[in-house]
Amino acid sequence: MALAADAFIRRFLLHALPRGFHRIRHYGLFAGSARKARLARKASLAPPKRQQPFTESFENLNVLYL
Repeated sequence: MALAADAFIRRFLLHALPRGFHRIRHYGLFAGSARKARLARKASLAPPKRQQPFTESFENLNVLYL
């Protein structure tokens, strides 16, 4: 099915919300009814983030000498 450019843009913009409006999700991971529980479950299933070791020495610092 081929569409003219103006017809495509018109159909595409039917899905765009006006400025200042926010889309409400009624289903999925970010649905409002269970969002906190699902995000907590997601965080518990994800592997923990590794922290970078603190390795700061004078060799690693870029010092500006005046």
